[in-house]
Amino acid sequence: MSKQLTVVIDPKAVAIKEKIELLIVQISDNQWNLGKKFVELGQALLEVRSQKYWEGWGYETFGAFIDMVTEKLDRGRAQIYGYMGTVEKLLPSIGEDQLVEMGISKANDLARVIRAGKVIPPALFAKAIDPEIDVSEFKAAVLAEIHQENPENGRWFDPGGFYVTPEEKEEILRGFDIAARTDPVIASDLPDWARRKEVMQRLVREYLATYESAVATGAM
Repeated sequence: MSKQLTVVIDPKAVAIKEKIELLIVQISDNQWNLGKKFVELGQALLEVRSQKYWEGWGYETFGAFIDMVTEKLDRGRAQIYGYMGTVEKLLPSIGEDQLVEMGISKANDLARVIRAGKVIPPALFAKAIDPEIDVSEFKAAVLAEIHQENPENGRWFDPGGFYVTPEEKEEILRGFDIAARTDPVIASDLPDWARRKEVMQRLVREYLATYESAVATGAM
């Protein structure tokens, strides 16, 4: 009498797969609280990797599973692995619920403190989970904590992000590169934030010099 094979279905694997599929839909639809969704996605993917759930889902490697996620989300591998790395860096010193509450942008900045070899001070953690503290203000607090203060005593300014096509991104990066290499060349040893600021100011000044007067007088 032949033996029948018993297929064991892991309920945890089923649950995490359903969660990832739901998160992909929510993120793709730009639903509310995307920052929190990205934290949840990072948590879920870490569990998939640690438990090797991808093997039972028909993927040869974890990387192949990530490729599926990146394709559905239209995001690069580096970005997805970045979410995972941030969550992994902060767990378990920070609880999962608290990570979700602060969102991926604040979590990314908070992880910089640990990467700088420092312990997260209670006051900084309180700002991370305080919904009244926006991302720009929190980023400035993190930079101060890791001793990258703004020497000009200004306030951190975040112009915000936006969606671009690959062609648009390539064009923008080319423009940034030209602005940085125009005489006088922006020094490569400046902090990243200082280089970005100088590039943006060069582009803005060029546009103001060309069009501000005409717009102000109604000549355009």
